[in-house]
Amino acid sequence: QKAEITQLRNHLEVKLPDYMIPSAFVTLDEMPLSPNGKVDRRALPVPSMERPDLEQPYVAPRNKLEHYLEGIWREIIKLDRVGIHDRFFELGGSSLQAARFINRLQQELGENIYIVSIFESPTIAEYAAFLQRDYARSVSIKLGLEEVPVPEKQPVPKVAADGEKIDVEMIALMHECIPTLSWDDKESDEPKNPPALFIISPPRSGTTLLRVMLAGHPDLFAASELQLLGFNTLQERKIAFVGKYSLWLEGTIRTIMEIKGCDAEEATRIMEEYQSSNYTTKQFYRVLQDWIGDKILVDKSPAYVSDLKALEKAERDFRDPLYIHLCRHPYPMVRSFESYHMEQVLFLKSQPFSPLQLGELLWLISHQNALQFLRQVPPHRQYHMRFEDLVSQPQKVMEELCKTFQLQFHSDLVRPYDKVEKKMTDGIHRESKPMGDTKFLEYGKINPKVAETWKGVMTDNFLSDATWELASILGYEKPGSETLDHEIQPTARKRTARSRRELLEQSRQRRQRIRK
Repeated sequence: QKAEITQLRNHLEVKLPDYMIPSAFVTLDEMPLSPNGKVDRRALPVPSMERPDLEQPYVAPRNKLEHYLEGIWREIIKLDRVGIHDRFFELGGSSLQAARFINRLQQELGENIYIVSIFESPTIAEYAAFLQRDYARSVSIKLGLEEVPVPEKQPVPKVAADGEKIDVEMIALMHECIPTLSWDDKESDEPKNPPALFIISPPRSGTTLLRVMLAGHPDLFAASELQLLGFNTLQERKIAFVGKYSLWLEGTIRTIMEIKGCDAEEATRIMEEYQSSNYTTKQFYRVLQDWIGDKILVDKSPAYVSDLKALEKAERDFRDPLYIHLCRHPYPMVRSFESYHMEQVLFLKSQPFSPLQLGELLWLISHQNALQFLRQVPPHRQYHMRFEDLVSQPQKVMEELCKTFQLQFHSDLVRPYDKVEKKMTDGIHRESKPMGDTKFLEYGKINPKVAETWKGVMTDNFLSDATWELASILGYEKPGSETLDHEIQPTARKRTARSRRELLEQSRQRRQRIRK
């Protein structure tokens, strides 16, 4: 019977969305029937609070941290006991219950923890080791718990020590770790979609603030993390975003909820219909555009810029799309990437880098791709924006943006926290975290002081020469520059087109040599 229940659950996980999988299974010899022959729901037995029969035997918690986690799991899943090797979802845990568990941990540890962690560490023993490895200081300070054993599986060997600067070999390897869109070169017979606006920028660069600011414009519909350009079809996207990556499916769900005024369950059902109908991502974009009417769809998905093919798909699928290239000084971007533990949620192939190295590699490759791609886009369809300018001079930047894209400036563009409940800054469930910056609502206003966080690099310069070379193109000078005396250049757009082309060509030739 234990094996049968496990097999049944595994079968349903393939066939059904998570929210439709039963939290408990009860074996009956036959279904109780009413006098008219229908199933008598009132006669069905109530699932027991006893630990279900599982293939692995029960093993009790061994230390304070495991006891602490076991107590939370028992409370949330409503069981009498949980073994340290029992898997959360095999115990009957749902995605909502997983979200409650993560929310409680975040509150008590004061850390940013992602729900994907429970997919990678699905047992109490594994999760305790994960917390001790990645959040050891918070666990010690907040909970006063002793250390737990190191995880049994060994981490992927690093190509360099954690403190070593990135080099050409690491850059080449990072290119191999990024999933890329696969498509043929034949043009579709379908007409292109109406124009859309894409924010192209790596994570932790201010994309959430920019999206919410754009959401204040009456002619724009600013969605968050649609994650569509990187795939040809919705089915392809669904297959890719499973397990730890399933949170990337929530952007379209939240968007449907906003447009249709429905709850997450109904939005999920609607999304399932389009997936089962084998819609292409291009077709689904058009569905969203039809739903929002005359508004311009804004897509903020930081994953796009790491894959040139995804960016090229925007040109292929849309008529005269618009692009905002948002950049932030590499130092605060990478430090923020590290502190937010972004390495836990990135949709990447297996990679061997430390969080600091990974953040810098992502910054470098993303902006290399953005500059290379935008060389083919007419000037009137692109706008280069620096995060530092956005927070220090928001009205000036937004007025320039509107002028470039022939939009009428609207004062709500510079008041992102006004009517914030209408700007999709929450999750799909009350317990869910929003897509994007999970602490956005805590800030309460645009803070110009964050424009100066780059200055930490003057005493903490871990950035490589390759990063500084590209940073100079974007208007960020390396500390010690005689011309700027540690100050950021006013704007990247003041550099001559000739010098930018020369530097880009040098970067392109270097990448070709690396691949060879």
